[in-house]
Amino acid sequence: MSAERRLLVLAVTGVLLSLLVAVAGVFTRLEPQTIEIELGPSDSARRDPLLAAERFLARLELPVARDHAGARLRRLPPPGDTLLVTEARALSHEQLAALDDWIQAGGRLVLMVTRDPAAPITAADHTHSAAVLAHFDLDLHINPSPRGAVNVLVNIPDPAGSAPLRVTWSDRITLGGARATDRVLEQDERLFLIEREQGEGTLTVLADGHFMTNTAIGELDHALFTARLLAPAQAGRVIWLLDTRETPTLGRLLWSAAPLALISGALCLLVWVWSLGGRLGPLQEVPSRDRHDLMEHLEASADFLWRHRAIEALLAPTRRRVRACWRERSRAPSSSPDEPHLARRLAETLHVPEEEIVQALQDHPTDPGAFVRVSTRLHDMLEARRSPRGH
Repeated sequence: MSAERRLLVLAVTGVLLSLLVAVAGVFTRLEPQTIEIELGPSDSARRDPLLAAERFLARLELPVARDHAGARLRRLPPPGDTLLVTEARALSHEQLAALDDWIQAGGRLVLMVTRDPAAPITAADHTHSAAVLAHFDLDLHINPSPRGAVNVLVNIPDPAGSAPLRVTWSDRITLGGARATDRVLEQDERLFLIEREQGEGTLTVLADGHFMTNTAIGELDHALFTARLLAPAQAGRVIWLLDTRETPTLGRLLWSAAPLALISGALCLLVWVWSLGGRLGPLQEVPSRDRHDLMEHLEASADFLWRHRAIEALLAPTRRRVRACWRERSRAPSSSPDEPHLARRLAETLHVPEEEIVQALQDHPTDPGAFVRVSTRLHDMLEARRSPRGH
């Protein structure tokens, strides 16, 4: 190996070793750090406020299932299961009657007045929710305080004797109408929960269920209280979390997504419909540029004169021609008063009564039949003039 090649190999090796030492020094001086980035709730969590509660119950190995309220309330589960209905106003009279029998047979119904107490409550919602609670002989009270809803911390005694569970409730909605045998949860004479035995089953009414939602179940003892509230009394029974949200119509979805596009489309449709009414009559075919036959013009003129009762204008040229032809044949002046003589000669030539000839030369037809007869007779007179018999 020549001196130049040895020098090149040593230079390359030195550079590589320098880079290796530099990289090793950087990694030995740097320390790994963990950074948490708040991404907010997932799409599924935003669509389903009870997703965290469902996963927590499943982690506790409690059998939990989801369904839409309309479908599940038409096919109620076996008695012993637990039904959680998140909006009292979603229940109809028929569904309430079916739930009465189901509770009497051993079903457990957990009914919330509302899932979100901070949401606006319309007069119709209040009336419907109050009617549902009245079906169970309970009252509904809405706090109209202008300061808004305030969360009240309620300590719930633990039956096992351990520390009480701490759960927050909104004072915007409270209950009333509890019986002496009911189990209630109250704070400062405000009822937030009423539990009542009905036959073999249990009815539990909650003023609100905000503590079960994704945003609040991780606070205080909300998760543990949710599990104790919904846990079935018998092993193997199912907890049904019913979704009472209404499915929006296609029109509502389109309006929420693109209202300006809908308005533009409606205006375009309105202008198009208005343009259809701009004509004053039916559409006509474009006339061709071909020349029409002369007979078409004559027929059109005759039809026009007939519709305007100008019958004399139709017959006068033919009558003048008949008189001129026969008087020329007779070598009589056109002004000579030989009408009777002409009528007699025409009658003898055509072998018809003289009255018909007079009618053809003088009468005014009043109907289509008479007009045709007069026209035919005048035509016969002209033909007789041309035939040898006319001589």
